[in-house]
Amino acid sequence: MQEWHLENNQYEVLEMQNGDCVVKDKINNKFYYQEKYFVSRKWNFTHKEKVCWNWKDTVLLFSILISLISMIAVFIQYQTIYSPYTVFSRKEYIESAAFIIFNIVLHELAHYLVMRFYGRKAGKVKLKFYFKIFPCIVTNTTDSYMLPRYRRAFVYYAGIMTNWIVCGIVLLFFPQYSFLLRSIVWMAIYNMIPFGGIRTDGYHIIVNTLLNVRDLKGKKNAISEIAKYCFVAFAVVSICQSILIMIGT
Repeated sequence: MQEWHLENNQYEVLEMQNGDCVVKDKINNKFYYQEKYFVSRKWNFTHKEKVCWNWKDTVLLFSILISLISMIAVFIQYQTIYSPYTVFSRKEYIESAAFIIFNIVLHELAHYLVMRFYGRKAGKVKLKFYFKIFPCIVTNTTDSYMLPRYRRAFVYYAGIMTNWIVCGIVLLFFPQYSFLLRSIVWMAIYNMIPFGGIRTDGYHIIVNTLLNVRDLKGKKNAISEIAKYCFVAFAVVSICQSILIMIGT
């Protein structure tokens, strides 16, 4: 879909071919969505640029392909990574904890850097608690609304992409440390599942970009609520299973 980027002193607009517009009020830092607005026909803008695929998109697409190859490699080596006969030493527990922290930081940094890569401003990094139990660090990527849908998908996938690439690097160059991957594999998988109640990266990729649905965040329905709690139950069971495997029971 053809898209145009327009800008003046107060507003920045992403206009689609059908006239739908995402509008950013630069002075108040607020975002609006208007259907069939055709802002370019209503007002004069000092800047008008057609959004086209460029080298930055190619770099991100190539990185995504590498991450998918890494993900496949992890699944092929899954039984080795999650060997039930492996018993962790205290040193390996510490290394696993450090590896988790490293990947969480890298995950959020990737969101930030891809935003900057496309010339957008990344917001604050915050600590949130889902269901007042599960801690989660999130990067505010609201400014990505001013990017075309496929670039927003790149921004949302950036963190998961980085985690899978790290997995691939470990398997390829440091196979003796493959046991560390069990601490982040499910973290990456959880982030890919598009459950709105959790608002994972997968949710933003599927719902906000591929489906282009903008009103699901504030709505609740039976299906989304059931899916949300099924997700939590699945997460708890998987975490407990991983802990039991790590202690060798």
